[in-house]
Order: sequence, then C-alpha cells, then structure tokens
Amino acid sequence: MKAQSLKGDNGQNGEDPDLITNAGSDLAEQDQKSYDTVQKIIEGGQMQKLKVDQCKIYLRKHGLRLSGNKDTLIWRIKEHIDIIDGGGESIYPASSFLLNCKGDACMGDVVMFEHNVYEAFNIASRGGSGAPCGTRVVVGRIIKESYGAAKQQHTFTIEVLWSKGEKPLPPLHPLLIKGRNLYRLKTLRQKWEDEGERQKILMEKHTRGGAARLNREARVRKKELHKTQRLNRETGKENRDRNWELEQKKHEESRNKQHNDYSSANRSILRPFPRQHCEENQRPINYIKPFPVQSLMNHNPPSYFQQSHASYKQQSFTTAGYPLVNEQKQTCRYYPRGRCYFGDRCKYLHK
Repeated sequence: MKAQSLKGDNGQNGEDPDLITNAGSDLAEQDQKSYDTVQKIIEGGQMQKLKVDQCKIYLRKHGLRLSGNKDTLIWRIKEHIDIIDGGGESIYPASSFLLNCKGDACMGDVVMFEHNVYEAFNIASRGGSGAPCGTRVVVGRIIKESYGAAKQQHTFTIEVLWSKGEKPLPPLHPLLIKGRNLYRLKTLRQKWEDEGERQKILMEKHTRGGAARLNREARVRKKELHKTQRLNRETGKENRDRNWELEQKKHEESRNKQHNDYSSANRSILRPFPRQHCEENQRPINYIKPFPVQSLMNHNPPSYFQQSHASYKQQSFTTAGYPLVNEQKQTCRYYPRGRCYFGDRCKYLHK
C-alpha cells in the first residue's frame, strides 16, 4: 500500500508542502521468503537473532528507515510492532503534549500538530489541488532537521508515531515539513526528562541557523554586487558606443568639410586667367624678354647716392682707419728649373 501525497498547509501562500514517500513496497520473491522467515523469528520472540539484512527486509517491507546499526534497527522494529498494534496513541497520548514549541523545535522532540489534507498533490508544482478534504492530527518524533543549501530553509524530518483523521499516515513513516509550516500549526511537544540536554541541542541548532542566515546574506550581497557590476559594464559599453558614434560623426563632418574646402580651392584654380596671362602662356619656352636699355640710359640715380659715392672716393685709407698692407709676390718655384709654363703671365715672381 502506498501513502497518499499530502500538503502541510492550505497552499495559498505558495509554501513548500510536506514530502511523503512510499509507506511500503512489494518485495521480490526471494525477499518475500526472507520476510516470512523474519516474521516467524519475531513471532517466536527471538528478535535478537535477526541479522542486519533481515532487519532491513522487514523495514523495507513497511517503508521504514534503514539507517543505523543492528540494535537501532531491532529497536525500530519493536517500536513499529507496538505502534502498529494500536499502542501508539496509548504510548504517546494527546494529553501529554503541553508545551508550545513555536520557533524552538529541535531534533529529539515528540510533537503533535494538525494540518489540512488535500485530494491530490501535484509533484511538478509541489502544491495541493482542489479544496481541503479534511484535517489530520499527526504525532511524531523529529529525527532530523537541516537548513537547505540553496535558500537556508529549515526542514524537519518527522517519524510518524500515530495519526488520525483524514487519510492517516502509516506508523513510523518519515514526513518532511518546513519549519515555518510546523511553527504556524501551533505545534505542541512533550517535556523531556532532561531539559538541559535539550537546551544544548537547541543552542547548537540556533548556531547553525545563524551561520546559515549569514551565508545566505553574504550570497545575496554577492549576487547584488555582481548584478550591479554587470549593469555598470553594460552602461559603460553603451557610453563607449555612444562616444564612438559621436567621434565617427565628428570625423565624418571634418572630412566633409575638408572635401568642400578642397573643392572650393579647385574651383578657384580653374577660373579663366586674364588675357595678359594667356598671352604670356602662349609665348615659346625659349623667349627672352627684351631689356629696356633706353629707359636705363635715361635713368638718373638719386642725388644722395652720388654724394655718398663722391665722399667715398675722396676719403683716403689713412682717414678711413684701415691699416696699409704691403703686397709682396712669392717667388715661382718652377721658374729656376725652367718648368714654368705660364711665362710672363705667371702670377709669381720670376728671379
């Protein structure tokens, strides 16, 4: 028989529901024979003679947890037998749950709560469908509690001791429920024999919870920082693209302006020359312009040039202040040997 898939709340807040696994499964033919042998050993009162494999066959048949050593497995089988015979409510009566454990449930607590039951459960959306078909009272022991790695959500694993109401759960069935859902259901717990030990476990749980929240806050801040950096990079890229477009536009305008100036200069060069320039361009290359000799002969220099020239002629070297230099010719070195080819035209002295 398989347990129904249920949800731990009314499903209107989008919260994660309880996760229900199979309460039992069909065994293979060989395991079925071994299960019959285990049943005979249990009925004979020789439960200590069970082997680990035989204990796991019994637990697997009823969909119970398989973790633990041999003594733990045997103790789990005994508890299952006591509860399955209807002794669960007598061992853990509803009247013994007096303490409100809202916000401080920990591993080892035996708790009782009441939650809604739905007709169907969608695994893909992890939500109940339809209206609630009733409520169910669950009494169980918290055997595990952890904080999720993704969102640090507190999750409890509850081993069902007994349940009644709509679609009751099988004994010792593991039930997963979120901490926020468990606290919202006005969960009650039994009193421990040693409340000091419970305080140690509770403090350890709160320490792990604080560390998990700090890790989540750090991860959220890191994610926001990465988002901000990505936005800054995108903004910077847009600004660079915009600046590049402006530079390209300025460069294009400058190039167009230069092109227009160059075109204007070419148009001015290509204008027709005056007639005089055209006649000069039509003359041959070897043409020599006649020198105006007549105008030069009739030209009279200015009077100040004549006065200064006359005064310069009348000025002697002694009054000018320049020293007199005695010019002496050097002797021709080729003349005595008869090898001077210049003769009387030689600039050197012949002796």
